[in-house]
Amino acid sequence: MAKYYSHIVYMARALHSPNGEVLPPTPHAPPTSSPSSPSFTQNHQIIKLATPSLCFFRRGKLPGGVLVCARYIFAPEGIYCTAASPQLVLYQPVFLCFPRAQQTTRSYELTLLCAGLSVTTMAPTAAQLRGMVSQFTAFTGTSEKTATKFIKASNYRVNEAVDEYFRSQGLSNQAAGLDSELDSLFDSLRDDNNDTKDRLELTSTMNYLTTDLKVNIENAELFVVLELLQAPSIGEISRKGYVEGWRDSDVNASHKDHAKHIRKLVKTLPTDAALFKRVYKHTFVAGREKDQKSLSLENALVYWDMLFAPPGMQWKNEHRDWLPLWKKYLNEKWHHSVNRDMWNMTLEFAFKSMEDDSLSFWDENGAWPGAIDDFVAWCKANGMSKSEQMEVDDA
Repeated sequence: MAKYYSHIVYMARALHSPNGEVLPPTPHAPPTSSPSSPSFTQNHQIIKLATPSLCFFRRGKLPGGVLVCARYIFAPEGIYCTAASPQLVLYQPVFLCFPRAQQTTRSYELTLLCAGLSVTTMAPTAAQLRGMVSQFTAFTGTSEKTATKFIKASNYRVNEAVDEYFRSQGLSNQAAGLDSELDSLFDSLRDDNNDTKDRLELTSTMNYLTTDLKVNIENAELFVVLELLQAPSIGEISRKGYVEGWRDSDVNASHKDHAKHIRKLVKTLPTDAALFKRVYKHTFVAGREKDQKSLSLENALVYWDMLFAPPGMQWKNEHRDWLPLWKKYLNEKWHHSVNRDMWNMTLEFAFKSMEDDSLSFWDENGAWPGAIDDFVAWCKANGMSKSEQMEVDDA
């Protein structure tokens, strides 16, 4: 422990030896690397404790022969030992740090910068946890099971646990109210003669998309809505998908606000790769015929036309327009359906080919589907290069 103690920055107000003598505090040199230095912050995570935290000093001796093996409470105003001896109190804000590589969820070594001591965090004893649970239930009126859940989640900080509980309750109540409004809105879209209680069929779905949301169902806008509502098919919307989709969108429960949100998503679709990928992947789910695991080539070509054109993300760059080439190849050479892997990997290929139209990223030993391997061979056989644009007939 002496090697840690030599890095004391602040003075101990009182330090008791085993026989009760008060040892005079002795100045020591500060650490050679301060918490604010780049070399330090790159390798350590700094924590300033806003609330008390229970820790254990590792067993060892401090200068003066003081045996250290006791529980301490670290608080912003100082360090307090819960045992009778030894006692170490620092009247300075406490900062803790530990090497990033040593972070774990349950236990990790910490270096106390202002005292230079190595400590290990520990969970409270069963008796201490019961006390925390008692405090929590007294404040909230909840069960012990709920109290324990929130206390553990807050790393045994009761005040933070109580705050988080009331915050989550407020959010739950707010979400419940919004769900009720969305349920009513969904019911207003239903046609009792054609729809089931929890599902909009084709006519109601199309009316909702075109009339209430003012969506163009002939381009990628259609698939933006279907992904947001997790629609099981193009002509079907479930109550569950409708309520959860609009609730998670964090907008008011009105057709006007929903339409505005869709317009916002559509506007970002060409530049938001993550959004486009979600929309693209769900198109495969919604676009399949019922009970089919794959898309027909005919339907896949239609969907690619819709997705890879405005307002979607165009599959082209300054040198080459890839979509017509892809369609020409498929119409000439591919006579099968399109499974999920081929559908998803086509998007990955599209992203890469827009960055590198020489196709140098492609590897014959890679994990590309056979259709894409054959497409690359077809492109090369047709003499494609960066400076040339292969002419294709409208497909």
